[in-house]
Amino acid sequence: LSSSATCPSGASALKSATECGMAAQQLKLGTSIPPLSVSESAAPAGCYTGEDGGVRKLFFNDAGVLDSLLEHARAVCGWIAETTTTTIAPTPNPDEELGYRGSCKPDARDLDHLKLPVRELAEVSTI
Repeated sequence: LSSSATCPSGASALKSATECGMAAQQLKLGTSIPPLSVSESAAPAGCYTGEDGGVRKLFFNDAGVLDSLLEHARAVCGWIAETTTTTIAPTPNPDEELGYRGSCKPDARDLDHLKLPVRELAEVSTI
């Protein structure tokens, strides 16, 4: 709910009376729902609250202007939520972090081979 008859930067006028009514319910405005439909060129475009006979009511105006200066009107605006996507690489299991930086000797004890499980050496036949 704007503090004036216009929507602030980053917000926009609601496009339908249905959106207007839903926004008023979410904001708990306590005004007439569904909104009263009007076609007033001097009033704010879209959804706004204003006074009618000293009573605050909800209006949806399909013929208004985005820069209305009505003092008693307060625009009900829609905000566009910005979404961001962050991709996080999976953390590798320390037991599976094997890379080659050392010897391929079976009894090697460099940093790469310390994580390898100890296995009995099999006899390899040569042809």
